[in-house]
Amino acid sequence: MGYKIGSFNVKNLSYDATGRDLDRIANLIKGFDIVALQEVLSEGGILKGRNLRNLGDRAKSYERSLLARLGANWDCRWLNPETKSKYYPYLGDDNRGEGYAFIWNTDKFELPKKDTYTRIEPYIEHRYSTQGDNIIRLIRDPGVGRFRLKERPVEIRLITTHIVFGKPREENLGVDLSVGAIKMRKNEFNILAGWIYKKVNDDCDSIEPRGTVATVLLGDYNLNLRKSGVLYPLVPEVAYFDSKGRLFNPKPGETNDDAPIKIYTLQEGLTTLKSTGEGLANNYDHFSVDDHTKSMICRKPLVIDGVHQGEEATDTDEESKYNTYRSKVSDHLPIMLEINC
Repeated sequence: MGYKIGSFNVKNLSYDATGRDLDRIANLIKGFDIVALQEVLSEGGILKGRNLRNLGDRAKSYERSLLARLGANWDCRWLNPETKSKYYPYLGDDNRGEGYAFIWNTDKFELPKKDTYTRIEPYIEHRYSTQGDNIIRLIRDPGVGRFRLKERPVEIRLITTHIVFGKPREENLGVDLSVGAIKMRKNEFNILAGWIYKKVNDDCDSIEPRGTVATVLLGDYNLNLRKSGVLYPLVPEVAYFDSKGRLFNPKPGETNDDAPIKIYTLQEGLTTLKSTGEGLANNYDHFSVDDHTKSMICRKPLVIDGVHQGEEATDTDEESKYNTYRSKVSDHLPIMLEINC
């Protein structure tokens, strides 16, 4: 049976955002079994509604939430990368308080158990290492969600990221970083795909039988696949890593195919809207998987055409359809990966 995994950059979605079409956003989310969202602000208040003291206010707040539109068989979590927390020195210049969110269909998935009474909640992955290599940490750490099929020992593990577009100031990093923003994005991808992917995939902290595990890195990479036709900046279609998560350097007589870890980045369709008018600009949203998860994919990843799905009747020309989607939904289209497990 195929399960639909989604990724969607929802562009500064907050509880206080005006003019956003939550019904349309919820209808796009309903096309997935699990979806990872990027750029969710305001401590995720838009997901469940703000927790106001007055019962009447709380009910009114819930009416304004995404879960109210999705229904009782959906659950969610908001995650804060804490890039501005006082103990986390690698600060960017982004003051929006951006976080991630996971939303999943509870008829199909549940959180796995850490012990008899405790579920493994989605979390921000701060606890990664560079194995002694002098590599800076990520500017925005990824979110991790683990979801177990009900009644079956199958677990889907998602690592959601939004790689920072611009290079932060040198004083924020605390190191002399003599590289530009593009090289920095590529370095961040290597840490995510090489080290963090392996760490999340290999975790065995559940009391339940391990069974089948499918791990997916997904999100807004701010990098393009060459196949998309957008030639700069690029993410590799296949990245090769050694057993410690470092880039694989073949020895004499070896080739890249001898690398112990291969990570395939998928989804070559354009996903970001042009800043004005109609049309799409970049191929920034992707899925990355290893050989095992790749063998479980049912079909080629899809871009969901949200511009024309749920379009307003008053939008009679293409430019107005794109403009409405950009202002009321997002400047990204959602993407989907279907896994057979």
